Amino acid sequence: MNTATMQHATPEYLSPGHNSDMNMNANYNHFIAELTALTRKYGVALQSVGGVILANETGEFSDVTYVADITSGDLYPRFSDN
Repeated sequence: MNTATMQHATPEYLSPGHNSDMNMNANYNHFIAELTALTRKYGVALQSVGGVILANETGEFSDVTYVADITSGDLYPRFSDN
């Protein structure tokens, strides 16, 4: 799948509305697989202990951006309501 297709396609593992535990687990597992590929591609690994935030609704994170400080190693999400 090329990059343009990936940006516009809705992943099949996302379902509309509330994320059930099964959907949340599937989404998390797909995220980890993609994160692993990104780590291998760019040589950047993340370490997080208790810092994972899961969406309760599909699209809840549609406006998220990341604040990243390479000098401190800090990386955290910024939501539109922050």
